[in-house]
Amino acid sequence: MAGSVASMVSGIGLVWLFGGSRMVALSMAPKAATTPIAAAVSSQIGGIPALTAALAIVGGIVAAVVARKMLTRLNIDDWRAHGLAAGVAGSGIAAAQVAARNELGAAFAALGIGLNGVLVGLVVPLVAQLWKS
Repeated sequence: MAGSVASMVSGIGLVWLFGGSRMVALSMAPKAATTPIAAAVSSQIGGIPALTAALAIVGGIVAAVVARKMLTRLNIDDWRAHGLAAGVAGSGIAAAQVAARNELGAAFAALGIGLNGVLVGLVVPLVAQLWKS
């Protein structure tokens, strides 16, 4: 939950910091979810779905490249942690990497993707609605 919320807040914060528009900020907010969920949420709240999809894909690629090495350097060897980290990053690519190595990790990756998608689907529209006020 913390990672997902941090991704939403940091995305919106970066857009504000660099003087971006509200529409771009709304496109950044759901990027933590897997691409189909992120694009659908972006469309619902007034963001640009194509931009959100691109951001989610880039984030997924970064997660796939960095996650395993980072967790290994932190001496985290539990496949449940690797899978959950890949899933919460919203990355199907990272989740597939974990799935190819360990079945338990794959289950946790699927759980992470699902839980993160639900959280983004509930919290981002709420934040967007509160932001209008």
